[in-house]
Amino acid sequence: AASNTRWNVLGQQVMMARFNYGAAIPVSAGGPNLWNVDQWDGYGAARQRLLNTFAANPAKNVVVLTGDIHSAWVHDLKADFLNPNSATVATEFVCSSITADFPSGFWAPAEGAAAFFSPWTKYLQARKRGYSLCTVTQDTFRTDFKSVTSTPTAGQVVSTTATVTTDAAFVVQNGTPGAVLA
Repeated sequence: AASNTRWNVLGQQVMMARFNYGAAIPVSAGGPNLWNVDQWDGYGAARQRLLNTFAANPAKNVVVLTGDIHSAWVHDLKADFLNPNSATVATEFVCSSITADFPSGFWAPAEGAAAFFSPWTKYLQARKRGYSLCTVTQDTFRTDFKSVTSTPTAGQVVSTTATVTTDAAFVVQNGTPGAVLA
């Protein structure tokens, strides 16, 4: 809260946004509530205190950088995840992994849950390996999601000469929390 910088970046290792992985799974298979309690969903009160701090300091341009889920995501962090229309107080960019894969059995359920039950999720790429490149200026915080050619069945990067492409890019504007396509 005392920072005088233009951008305030919180680097941490587990996904902060609320995400119900079971939302796309039938109730008979364990849905609709399936939370990864090893992420911030397991620490809801602590997350809410942090989001309240972001909300109380809107000029701080908070961007959260996350990893450790082997997939790429973009989330608008909401003041109250129980109210999707609540204010966006920060943006979360989740970097994929270059070598470890997101299990293929989770691709469709996660994509379905993101598309239909998580309006703050702006992007999910679980099928490719890659990395993120952040470019920060006075006016913007841009994140490019790069993917690296991998074997189609295993999703593993197996070549030191694999090609790199940009799958998506998102920008946060100074003074306006929330990601938009670049």
